[in-house]
Order: sequence, then C-alpha cells, then structure tokens
Amino acid sequence: MGNKIAYILLGLAVLSIFQTVVIAQPVVEQGPLLTPQLIEISPQASATEYIIADHSHHHLGDDFKENLIPKEPEGVVYTKTFFMDSEFESPELILMIKSVVPVAPHEINDSTEYLDKVYINDVEVGILNFYATPEHEPADVYISVDPGLLRIGNNTIKITSGINKEGYNDFEFFGLILKGIRKTGWMLSGRVTYNHKPVFAWIDVYHNETENKEWARLVSSFGSNEDGTYSIKLPNGVYDITASMVGASDTKTTAINNSNVSLDFNLEYTYTPPPAKEIIFRDDSHHHLGDDFKEDLIPKEPEGLVYTKTFFLDSEFNSPKLSLMIKSVVPVALYEINDSTEYLDKIYINDVEVGILNLHVIPELETSEFWTLLDPNPLRIGDNTIKITSGSNRDGSNYDDFEFFNLELKGIRKTGWVLSGRVEIDNEPANAYVCVYRHGTDELVSSCLTDNNGSYSLKLPNGVYDVKATSNTGFFNPQSATKTLVINNSNVTLDLKTSMFGFFLFIFFIFFILPSSITGLIIAIVVYAFTKNRKLTVIGFVSGMVTACVSNMWLIDVIGERSLPLSAGIAFIIVAVPIILLSKRKSKVEGGGEL
Repeated sequence: MGNKIAYILLGLAVLSIFQTVVIAQPVVEQGPLLTPQLIEISPQASATEYIIADHSHHHLGDDFKENLIPKEPEGVVYTKTFFMDSEFESPELILMIKSVVPVAPHEINDSTEYLDKVYINDVEVGILNFYATPEHEPADVYISVDPGLLRIGNNTIKITSGINKEGYNDFEFFGLILKGIRKTGWMLSGRVTYNHKPVFAWIDVYHNETENKEWARLVSSFGSNEDGTYSIKLPNGVYDITASMVGASDTKTTAINNSNVSLDFNLEYTYTPPPAKEIIFRDDSHHHLGDDFKEDLIPKEPEGLVYTKTFFLDSEFNSPKLSLMIKSVVPVALYEINDSTEYLDKIYINDVEVGILNLHVIPELETSEFWTLLDPNPLRIGDNTIKITSGSNRDGSNYDDFEFFNLELKGIRKTGWVLSGRVEIDNEPANAYVCVYRHGTDELVSSCLTDNNGSYSLKLPNGVYDVKATSNTGFFNPQSATKTLVINNSNVTLDLKTSMFGFFLFIFFIFFILPSSITGLIIAIVVYAFTKNRKLTVIGFVSGMVTACVSNMWLIDVIGERSLPLSAGIAFIIVAVPIILLSKRKSKVEGGGEL
C-alpha cells in the first residue's frame, strides 16, 4: 500500500512539472519603463518658419483696465516692421486676444462699432471681432494671409483698436506669430532616433545668438515625420537645432553656407532636476479665522479675523511659491468678483495682496489646496510679514469662518554657499532625493533630486545641517546614513553612499528562502506521515528546502515565475519519494516481509 501511495505522489509531482513546462503560457518579458511610442501624424512636407514672433502682451485702447496686461494702454495702434529675405508659401497669422467685442460677419455694416482690424502693408487681412468668444477667453485667432501681400525686404503689420462715438475699444493681444514655408534656401534635413530606433520628435530651430531671449531666437518649431525624418529650408547662418521628446532631448549647432546640410539625432533618456527650493517659512498648525464657533473646524473657536506671521530672509529668492490647505472657504469664481463681492478671504505679503483663497475652492472636496507663484519684489532681506484675512459681508456685520493649515513659502535661494556632491548605490550613480534638515531636528530646510549622473547641488546659508539621501527606485528605496556638516562662508562637497544589500536580502528571502522553506515543510509533513520517523522528517525538511532553493535559483533565469512550482516538484521527486520508498523497504526487510 505504501508503495502505491508513493507512486501516486510521484505521478502528481511529474504532473506538476508537466503543467509548469508544457501547459503554462510562456512568460512575456516586460520591456523598459520608458518606451517611446510613434505618434500618428500626417507627413511633414516642409516645415514652417517663424517670420514674426512677438509673445509680449499688448493693450490697445484709451482707458485703464484692471483685467488687461498691461493695465495701461500703449495706444490705439500697434505697428511692427519685419524683414523678409525670401518669398514664403502659405503664410498664416496667429495671435491670442482678450476683451475684444464679439461681432459676427453678417452683422457688419457701415455703422458697426469697435471693429479691431489687422493690416499687412496697409491691406486689411482680418477682423479680430470675428474670433472673440466671451465664454472662452483668451480666444485664438488664425488668419490665412495672401502671399502676394508680402514682399522681399521690409514689411509692416498693424493692429488697430476699433472706435465708436465715445472712444476706443480696449483689448489685449499676445502670442503674435506670422509663419510660412520658405520658397528659397538651403535644405537642413535628417532623422531622429531613440536608442537607434526611428521616433516622432519635436524639432526647434534657433538662431545661434546666445545674448537674445529664446523666443527672439526661435526660427521654427515643428514635428518630424513618423519615421523620424525632418526637413526645413533655411538661409545661410549658424543655427542651434534641438530634437526632443518626453524624457529626452539633444541640441546641436550647425552652419549653413551655400549648401544643404544633413543632421541626425539619437536621443537618450535624460533628466535634469529643477533647482532646489528651500523652505523659507512653514506653519503646520490649524488656524480658524472668523467670528463664530464652528463644530467642524479646527480649532472650533476662532482665533480672530486676521492671521499675521513675521519671518526673516537672509537672502533674495527666485520663484517663491506660497501654498496652504483651506477648509470652509466660500467659493467664488474670478468673473464674479467686483467691488461688492462679499466674504473674500485674502493673503498679503508685506501688505501687498498676493491671492484670494475663494478662487481655489473645490466645493466637492472637504479641503482644497491654495498655491500661487509670487512676484519676488514684495519680499525683502530682513523681516517680512504674511497676513491672511477673513472676508466680511457688505456692512461688516458677519465674517467668513474658515480653517487653514500647512502654510508654506518656498523659493530658490539667489545667494548662499553651494552644497554639492554625488549619491551612489553600490558605487553606481543613484536617482535619489537629497534632504537637508536643521541639525538635530526634523525641520526640512531644502531638498532636491539628483541628475542622471547622481549629482546634486543646492544653496544654503551658514549653519549646521543633517543631510540624508533616499534612492528613488520605486520599489525599494534604501537610505544613506545621515551626515552632519557645517557651512561657514565656503562651499561644501558631500558625497552620499547607500547599498542595495538589504533589498537583495529581501528579494532572496521572498523568492528563494520562503518558498523553499514551505516546500521543505510540506516534504517533512509527507515524510513523517509515511515513516513516523523524526530523523527522516528533519532530513526531508532540510534536503527538500536546499533542493528546492538550488533548483529555483537555476530555473528562475530560464522560465521565470514558473520556476517555483517546478522546483517544488523536483524537490519532492528527489527527496520525498526516495525517503518514503527506502523507509518502506527497510521496514519490510526488518519485518521479514517481501521485498
């Protein structure tokens, strides 16, 4: 009977191996995390070139307007002269408009007022009012221009403010672009690949003039074809060409001098971390502003109508950002605000209004996040004041009760000493967060991400700090040891190292030790059930675990996750079945039975 049961177990183990190797579906290996996808796009015959690119905001009219940029009008006519060294096909004029009076084409007659018009070389090419959409501002304007209106040499574009009997229409425009396909020039062409495979990419062509702003230098911006090829006609000159896609870009400089030029790009994944922002001021406490007891706010009793906090700056800061969480603020839309709007809760920096909390409320959520990028000008070296006020109704008899917390002001330090270095995991560059704390506390002073080479850099004032790096691998994030440093009127270099040893131990335990131990335990139970011999049970457990672990380590590279049941079956056949059969044979021999 024992032999039959052992043979049954042997058959089950063989069946397990058969199911694992033959029947189970093959494992599909997952590709790299960043896999560029080809974007379906119509073939790019010829790239358009920017003839004019004016991204400044302009206000035409005759009156001060709070909602326009700039608020003061620059006049009633905008005029710009531009030079063309070639004829262009399919010229198109593009701009954004705001506060233009909407007029439909069928409504125009000799008495129509406030018609804002566009002229090229004194020939009318469009009426902005046709494109105005009050419910969607700003509105896009696209005007196809007759190529015959443009000439080689100087040209003029003019935009005028419309008039009625009392005055002119006040409106704003920006993002003015005139572009077209150059008829004559030398061909710049090439192909873009990602890891040596053709890919769709965006091509930006700039004049090689480093002293000018980027938009002033931009010649053209267009997409490549699906196979990565691109082409554009350009006059003689020196150009910076940038090919880019999500997560990868490359810039090359080339000169065009009376001949066509071929320029190829092979993109690779790149990451440049943003400049490290330092926490200038933080208050995590909960505050209740208003004039009434509220059961659902923290604290329930209001602390007053105004919150005021003074903070000190020892340096100028770029890109300051103010953020906080708010609760029970009365929601108000931007277009609803006027002189009589009630319950407006406002924020001030040094008595300059920097935001209205009501505009950031999401009614469906219990708490909402307010954040705004600040103009650095209100901030000054020395003492500064932040103030948050509770809005009232018209007669001031009732105030809005609301709660806020996690108030934070961050910025990029302009001046200070540079802390820089490199983060490594097992002597390889690490993608990691570097956090700087005030020494001996949990107060985060600054943080940043490393670049592709594991390097980091941030600015700090004099002081004593604790620095720690945490790798950003996603699944297992080992931390470096915390290092203390002193910054005292000089830059400091600090390298941080960590190891994946703990991660490898964890993986080894999960994928090898744990399943092998379970296999050994099952083998031990089966051996004891048939032999009632503790010594053989221990041998079965140890031998089964070792056999399963070794076979799993060998098979996992071959068949992946299917190695677990297969290694268990192998261990059962090699260990359990022989022990049981030998035990039964020994029992029969000792008992004088048949072999």
